[in-house]
Amino acid sequence: MRPGRIDQIGYRPIVEINLDRIVGNFERLASRQPAATPAAVVKCDAYGLGLVPCSRILAIRCACNMFFVAHPEEGLALRKALDRIAPTAEIFVLNGPSERSLPAFDAGKLTPILNSLAQTRLWTAERAGVPAALHADVGINRLGVPANELEEALGAPGLNLCLLMGHLSCAGTPDNSANAIELTRFRELAKAARAPRASLVSSGGVMISEEFGFDVVRLGVGLYGVSPFDAPIPEVRPAATLTAEILQVQSLRMDAKVGYGGLFRARRPTRLATIALGYGDGLPRHAPPSDDANRAYVDVGGVACPLVGRVSMDLATIDITDAPTEVAAGDRVEVFGDKMPIESIAAACGTIGYELLTRLSPRVVRRYLVGGSPAPESLLT
Repeated sequence: MRPGRIDQIGYRPIVEINLDRIVGNFERLASRQPAATPAAVVKCDAYGLGLVPCSRILAIRCACNMFFVAHPEEGLALRKALDRIAPTAEIFVLNGPSERSLPAFDAGKLTPILNSLAQTRLWTAERAGVPAALHADVGINRLGVPANELEEALGAPGLNLCLLMGHLSCAGTPDNSANAIELTRFRELAKAARAPRASLVSSGGVMISEEFGFDVVRLGVGLYGVSPFDAPIPEVRPAATLTAEILQVQSLRMDAKVGYGGLFRARRPTRLATIALGYGDGLPRHAPPSDDANRAYVDVGGVACPLVGRVSMDLATIDITDAPTEVAAGDRVEVFGDKMPIESIAAACGTIGYELLTRLSPRVVRRYLVGGSPAPESLLT
């Protein structure tokens, strides 16, 4: 199915992606760091929302000319998408190079982020003088050149350093003391490295204070309408609305059980709706199935109604007893969007909004909107 086309035959879930919202989120987040160049992180198919339309709208409307992806394959796809729109765009590959991926870096004019001494040695041996970024580990202990190897990496013959990068370990909690410690550490490293540009923060760090901005800020999940924190923030408006169709409405007697394992038992006469959305589409199977305090809710006719019973591959069930009586098969419910913040359902499922977006499967129809109407084909293909 081509992007933006709704399947009129089946009952597939639909995620409407408002490209204007992505533009607005970019502009508002960038305004928090006015001295820095804003870059767009479009890894993992733009967090599940579509690398091609998301990157194109940012290049066209925001003049974004710097992008970050995780893998060289993503970089090649991005270069193709931007070929006519932003041919000079810088594309950084976060996971860095391997010997087998070097031809892809050449073909796509991709810039590697060197995360280890081994990657630095490989790049400077095989592509001496070709610009590269270097990721200095300032405390996350995940990827990045550790402190005891930085001097050797920065001094590698043939290294043409175009960007020094760091990554905060606790940006999601702005008052965490680790942020100030890692800021100080990175500031010292940037001064010693004499890199022409430095970048420490992504969406969460952008919100802490301007001193975290340096030269480049990497705008990621916030672009797509997900708060980098536990709760929504005004700078970020939902860009994706996930809806699912009701297949069946039925009445249950008190004490009737619902779903695999009978994990939900009706405590009152209950109206139940079954929707065409399951873990095969990206709804977590571990959404609370019973009367737990931490329930997951969806919007049904303007009323928040809880998911009940175990989520299955293709289906989920909702207690719609308190919803309007006219709710019927064929109606659509909002799983997340303006009415139901993605942060809320993510918290109930024990995860984060990032994961809910990126786990949306190909079975979920993507529909792109610009100005309230279907996006033009030039943005989609």
